[in-house]
Amino acid sequence: MNTLQYRFDGPEDAPVLILGPSLGTTWHMWDLTTQEPIGAPMTGRTDSVQTLGTATVAGRMIAVTGSNDGTTRLWDLAGCEEIGEPFTGHHLQMVTEAAGIPVAVTTSDGGVGVWDLTASTR
Repeated sequence: MNTLQYRFDGPEDAPVLILGPSLGTTWHMWDLTTQEPIGAPMTGRTDSVQTLGTATVAGRMIAVTGSNDGTTRLWDLAGCEEIGEPFTGHHLQMVTEAAGIPVAVTTSDGGVGVWDLTASTR
């Protein structure tokens, strides 16, 4: 596994582990209490997932993935599906909060970008 993220507040407040592959484009969420996968595997990447972060936006848990294909994508973890269009030309470095707002920090040839995850804008 190349990327992973641990959360205490998964579905039904279960502790979850989100795993991204070291090779391939499919990644999974696991309930650590039952040791069973949660939902369907998440697909849609065109290259391997290199960076993974999570945040809570408007009460829902999301994941943010960065890939070698130069895209940063948002995922609804409850529905195991992609949210909106990817940020292109950017490489995800981390997910954090700035002034209480969840943000994705990306890099590109043009410098550093900070994306407001509540509005999907830079």
